[in-house]
Amino acid sequence: MKSILLFTAMIFVLFFGKNSNVMSAENKKINLYQKDDSLAIYYKRMELACEGRFNEIMIDKKHPNGRLAPEILRFFIEKFEPRRITFSQGVNEDNNGMLHFYWFINEFAVEGEVGKFFDEAKEFFIDQKYLLQQAPDSINGQKIFLFNSNNLIFKFTLENFSNYTGGPLCGGSVSLDITLETRLPETTIENILKLYSSINCYSLPSKILDQFKKQTFSNISYGGTWEQYYSWDVDVKCADEASLAELNKSVVSEMIKIGFKLYKNEDKLLSYELNNGDNSSYIYISREEQNILTFRYQPNS
Repeated sequence: MKSILLFTAMIFVLFFGKNSNVMSAENKKINLYQKDDSLAIYYKRMELACEGRFNEIMIDKKHPNGRLAPEILRFFIEKFEPRRITFSQGVNEDNNGMLHFYWFINEFAVEGEVGKFFDEAKEFFIDQKYLLQQAPDSINGQKIFLFNSNNLIFKFTLENFSNYTGGPLCGGSVSLDITLETRLPETTIENILKLYSSINCYSLPSKILDQFKKQTFSNISYGGTWEQYYSWDVDVKCADEASLAELNKSVVSEMIKIGFKLYKNEDKLLSYELNNGDNSSYIYISREEQNILTFRYQPNS
């Protein structure tokens, strides 16, 4: 009887002990992924999507398919259905090392006069549990609406709205800034582009992009008036002036191999053109900030 009990105990230890190690390893993986300092977790919390009426409006206004945006911005655009918009989105790092995901829309032209639009916008944000940061100071003054959720600060701003001649029509700028309240480790350009596809410019020659992939950034964005006039902008961090000069040299070398030619050399700004026959692509490189290489690619203009 004792031998049977001993054998049963050994089987129990071998089986459940082994599986408990597997479970422990799996839990460890889950916990690592769900750490608050994971950029992927914050990205998931923002619930970015491109769907339904929002996507239809964006395509109708001649913006590329797949413009990811959080629910509040999608609902806002669906509600007011602007006649025209410019659209850009990106990620930047402030002076305190905090990351911001942002969307900026200019020429947001809608039916009705400014006063009526602001009243409807205020009602919309209150319904979405946003708070008006400041009382209206004038008919076309800046309006800021705030909302906090899961260590994310949503800041929605309306400004510079005015009535258009020959109305009733008004327009101005709309922006959304989402601040990640936790200071995260720096991420590379390669990693942010893998995570956030909407700020990737797929027409940028891969040989040029390869020069940036392992670098960190202070700002990266993609957008414009409409699809044919989009630009991809990045402010690349460099350790010092020597590494900046080396990066600049390698980028320009790849550009020249592809066929870009320098057509304008101004103070701190170099402009390059690639003639594609029916149209041209442009690259602008500047070094206005210390240890920051600013790069802009404007394809097929």
